[in-house]
Amino acid sequence: MEVEEDRFHPLSLIPLICRQYYQLRWMLGSSGAISIRSADGSTYTTPSGISKELLNDNDIIVTKWQWSNANKRPRLSQSETKKLKESACVPVFDAVYDRCPAATAVFHTHPLAAVLAIHDSDKEFRIVNQEMIKGVYSFLLHRNHRNDEELVLPIIDNKLLECDLVPSLYEIFDNPRYQGVSAMLVRNHGIFTWGPTWQKAKVTLECVTYLLDIYNGLRLRTK
Repeated sequence: MEVEEDRFHPLSLIPLICRQYYQLRWMLGSSGAISIRSADGSTYTTPSGISKELLNDNDIIVTKWQWSNANKRPRLSQSETKKLKESACVPVFDAVYDRCPAATAVFHTHPLAAVLAIHDSDKEFRIVNQEMIKGVYSFLLHRNHRNDEELVLPIIDNKLLECDLVPSLYEIFDNPRYQGVSAMLVRNHGIFTWGPTWQKAKVTLECVTYLLDIYNGLRLRTK
């Protein structure tokens, strides 16, 4: 597939971000995933089983949404030649796009900060009066949070398979408390973030990860 001469085209952008996140140790091995929807209805998603630092534009799976009464899943349109394997995260991505139509990108990473911060937490991660809260997007407010607004993110328990996370994700979207939320933390697993643009999803992920680092550091100081 010919890639547009545009460094922000998903085929160029996704491998670049994956390499950066691999260097940060957020996407070690073949863990983590990214999905970006374009204006023409195409969805660009990382495949399963390929180390993220080795991805190139030919490894990205491109799909087109084809709605039917029986199935809302998209038909693969560009994985046959290389026999690419669909990411296990696709059911979660589909659920986000289904329940949050304004979302055009979903990011998933496995930062150590997330595992440490929420290992023994209950059902929510809460933090306030931190500057980096300003990087976290709210679909309810149609803007980023202010640093004096408490950030409340839902925590769900990990499951054997990513597809088994979907019912918990639907519960989050159905809960008025989490209206407009743009991130979900998975215990002993990692982070999912989404946004109205890939930039918002990316910045939300990076700011949430930083806030989890802050939380871990402050907790150590109090021991």
